[in-house]
Amino acid sequence: MKIIIMLLLAFLFIVLFGRCDRYETIQPPGAIAPKSSPVQALMPTISIDKTRALFDLATKIDVGNKTGLFELRKEGILIHPGETSPTQVSFKLSRSYQKLIIRSFIATLPADAIAVKEAGTVGVEFLFDGKSEGRFLVDRDSTYIKTLDLTNVDILTVVVDNSDDKPWFDWLILAVVDL
Repeated sequence: MKIIIMLLLAFLFIVLFGRCDRYETIQPPGAIAPKSSPVQALMPTISIDKTRALFDLATKIDVGNKTGLFELRKEGILIHPGETSPTQVSFKLSRSYQKLIIRSFIATLPADAIAVKEAGTVGVEFLFDGKSEGRFLVDRDSTYIKTLDLTNVDILTVVVDNSDDKPWFDWLILAVVDL
Protein backbone atom coordinates (compact mmCIF):
# COMPACT_ATOMS: atom_id res chain seq x y z
CA MET A 1 0.00 0.00 0.00
CA LYS A 2 2.87 2.38 0.84
CA ILE A 3 4.44 1.71 -2.54
CA ILE A 4 1.22 2.58 -4.38
CA ILE A 5 0.83 5.81 -2.41
CA MET A 6 4.49 6.71 -3.05
CA LEU A 7 4.11 6.04 -6.79
CA LEU A 8 0.94 8.12 -6.92
CA LEU A 9 2.64 11.00 -5.08
CA ALA A 10 5.66 10.78 -7.40
CA PHE A 11 3.38 10.88 -10.45
CA LEU A 12 1.50 13.90 -9.11
CA PHE A 13 4.79 15.66 -8.30
CA ILE A 14 6.07 15.10 -11.86
CA VAL A 15 2.80 16.31 -13.38
CA LEU A 16 2.56 19.38 -11.17
CA PHE A 17 6.20 20.40 -10.82
CA GLY A 18 8.07 18.53 -13.52
CA ARG A 19 9.10 19.72 -16.93
CA CYS A 20 6.37 21.93 -18.35
CA ASP A 21 6.33 23.51 -21.81
CA ARG A 22 3.58 26.02 -21.01
CA TYR A 23 6.12 28.88 -20.90
CA GLU A 24 7.50 28.11 -24.34
CA THR A 25 7.34 31.10 -26.66
CA ILE A 26 4.08 31.38 -28.59
CA GLN A 27 4.42 31.98 -32.29
CA PRO A 28 2.71 34.87 -34.10
CA PRO A 29 -0.72 34.24 -35.65
CA GLY A 30 -0.56 31.70 -38.46
CA ALA A 31 2.64 30.05 -37.20
CA ILE A 32 2.99 26.58 -35.74
CA ALA A 33 0.99 26.25 -32.53
CA PRO A 34 2.72 25.89 -29.16
CA LYS A 35 3.05 22.48 -27.53
CA SER A 36 0.61 21.40 -24.83
CA SER A 37 1.83 21.09 -21.27
CA PRO A 38 1.63 17.80 -19.32
CA VAL A 39 -1.16 19.31 -17.20
CA GLN A 40 -3.18 20.09 -20.35
CA ALA A 41 -2.60 16.50 -21.48
CA LEU A 42 -4.73 15.35 -18.52
CA MET A 43 -7.67 17.43 -19.72
CA PRO A 44 -10.42 15.99 -21.93
CA THR A 45 -9.23 15.44 -25.46
CA ILE A 46 -10.23 18.11 -27.93
CA SER A 47 -11.58 17.32 -31.35
CA ILE A 48 -10.02 19.52 -34.01
CA ASP A 49 -12.71 18.35 -36.48
CA LYS A 50 -15.50 19.47 -34.14
CA THR A 51 -13.59 22.66 -33.34
CA ARG A 52 -13.31 23.36 -37.08
CA ALA A 53 -17.03 22.59 -37.47
CA LEU A 54 -17.87 25.21 -34.82
CA PHE A 55 -15.41 27.68 -36.38
CA ASP A 56 -17.15 27.22 -39.75
CA LEU A 57 -20.50 28.18 -38.16
CA ALA A 58 -19.21 31.71 -37.36
CA THR A 59 -21.51 34.19 -39.08
CA LYS A 60 -20.77 37.48 -37.37
CA ILE A 61 -17.27 38.39 -36.24
CA ASP A 62 -16.66 41.71 -34.52
CA VAL A 63 -12.98 41.86 -33.53
CA GLY A 64 -12.06 44.34 -30.84
CA ASN A 65 -10.12 47.48 -31.66
CA LYS A 66 -6.33 47.35 -32.32
CA THR A 67 -5.54 43.88 -30.93
CA GLY A 68 -8.72 41.89 -31.67
CA LEU A 69 -8.28 38.56 -33.43
CA PHE A 70 -10.34 35.50 -34.38
CA GLU A 71 -8.70 32.54 -36.14
CA LEU A 72 -8.49 28.78 -36.18
CA ARG A 73 -5.27 27.37 -34.72
CA LYS A 74 -3.98 23.84 -34.30
CA GLU A 75 -5.01 23.78 -30.62
CA GLY A 76 -8.43 25.45 -31.08
CA ILE A 77 -10.13 28.73 -31.91
CA LEU A 78 -7.99 31.69 -30.89
CA ILE A 79 -9.93 34.77 -29.76
CA HIS A 80 -8.04 37.87 -28.63
CA PRO A 81 -9.98 40.86 -27.24
CA GLY A 82 -9.43 44.38 -28.44
CA GLU A 83 -7.54 47.01 -26.50
CA THR A 84 -10.70 48.66 -25.16
CA SER A 85 -13.51 46.69 -26.80
CA PRO A 86 -14.28 42.97 -26.70
CA THR A 87 -14.10 40.55 -29.58
CA GLN A 88 -17.52 39.02 -30.26
CA VAL A 89 -18.23 36.03 -32.45
CA SER A 90 -21.68 34.66 -33.27
CA PHE A 91 -22.15 31.07 -34.40
CA LYS A 92 -25.30 30.11 -36.33
CA LEU A 93 -26.38 26.82 -34.74
CA SER A 94 -29.89 26.77 -36.24
CA ARG A 95 -31.17 24.76 -33.25
CA SER A 96 -29.24 21.76 -34.64
CA TYR A 97 -27.13 20.93 -31.58
CA GLN A 98 -28.02 19.68 -28.11
CA LYS A 99 -24.81 20.41 -26.23
CA LEU A 100 -21.33 21.79 -26.57
CA ILE A 101 -18.45 20.78 -24.32
CA ILE A 102 -15.73 23.36 -24.60
CA ARG A 103 -12.28 23.67 -23.08
CA SER A 104 -11.04 27.25 -22.67
CA PHE A 105 -7.52 28.28 -21.72
CA ILE A 106 -4.82 30.85 -22.47
CA ALA A 107 -2.30 29.79 -25.10
CA THR A 108 1.34 29.45 -24.10
CA LEU A 109 2.80 32.85 -23.25
CA PRO A 110 6.11 34.13 -24.61
CA ALA A 111 9.02 34.24 -22.19
CA ASP A 112 8.89 38.04 -21.94
CA ALA A 113 5.22 37.93 -20.90
CA ILE A 114 5.69 35.65 -17.91
CA ALA A 115 6.82 38.52 -15.66
CA VAL A 116 3.88 40.70 -16.73
CA LYS A 117 1.26 39.97 -14.07
CA GLU A 118 -1.68 41.11 -16.21
CA ALA A 119 -0.69 39.05 -19.27
CA GLY A 120 -3.10 36.32 -20.27
CA THR A 121 -6.31 37.27 -18.42
CA VAL A 122 -9.67 37.47 -20.18
CA GLY A 123 -13.36 37.58 -19.38
CA VAL A 124 -15.54 35.15 -21.35
CA GLU A 125 -19.30 35.36 -21.72
CA PHE A 126 -21.62 33.04 -23.62
CA LEU A 127 -24.92 34.38 -24.95
CA PHE A 128 -27.71 32.08 -26.12
CA ASP A 129 -29.88 33.99 -28.60
CA GLY A 130 -28.73 37.23 -26.92
CA LYS A 131 -29.32 36.06 -23.32
CA SER A 132 -26.24 35.85 -21.10
CA GLU A 133 -25.40 32.50 -19.57
CA GLY A 134 -22.86 34.12 -17.25
CA ARG A 135 -19.33 35.47 -17.43
CA PHE A 136 -16.17 33.84 -16.10
CA LEU A 137 -12.47 34.65 -16.04
CA VAL A 138 -9.74 32.63 -17.72
CA ASP A 139 -6.13 33.33 -16.86
CA ARG A 140 -2.83 31.74 -17.79
CA ASP A 141 -3.03 29.37 -14.82
CA SER A 142 -6.54 28.05 -15.43
CA THR A 143 -8.36 25.79 -17.84
CA TYR A 144 -12.14 25.62 -17.83
CA ILE A 145 -14.30 22.82 -19.12
CA LYS A 146 -17.84 24.02 -19.78
CA THR A 147 -20.85 22.05 -20.91
CA LEU A 148 -23.37 24.27 -22.66
CA ASP A 149 -26.96 23.10 -23.14
CA LEU A 150 -27.75 24.24 -26.68
CA THR A 151 -31.28 22.88 -26.82
CA ASN A 152 -33.34 25.32 -28.94
CA VAL A 153 -30.42 27.77 -29.32
CA ASP A 154 -30.27 29.43 -32.72
CA ILE A 155 -27.30 31.80 -32.20
CA LEU A 156 -24.41 31.22 -29.79
CA THR A 157 -22.35 34.36 -29.18
CA VAL A 158 -18.98 34.33 -27.45
CA VAL A 159 -17.74 37.64 -26.02
CA VAL A 160 -14.10 37.89 -24.94
CA ASP A 161 -12.89 41.00 -23.11
CA ASN A 162 -9.49 41.82 -21.62
CA SER A 163 -10.99 41.81 -18.07
CA ASP A 164 -8.27 43.99 -16.53
CA ASP A 165 -8.09 46.77 -19.16
CA LYS A 166 -4.74 45.38 -20.28
CA PRO A 167 -4.87 43.36 -23.52
CA TRP A 168 -1.36 41.94 -23.26
CA PHE A 169 -1.08 38.36 -24.52
CA ASP A 170 -4.79 37.63 -23.96
CA TRP A 171 -4.68 34.61 -26.29
CA LEU A 172 -7.87 32.74 -25.38
CA ILE A 173 -8.21 29.31 -26.95
CA LEU A 174 -11.66 27.69 -27.23
CA ALA A 175 -11.35 24.01 -28.09
CA VAL A 176 -14.32 21.74 -28.65
CA VAL A 177 -14.37 18.45 -26.76
CA ASP A 178 -17.81 17.48 -28.05
CA LEU A 179 -20.47 19.09 -30.23
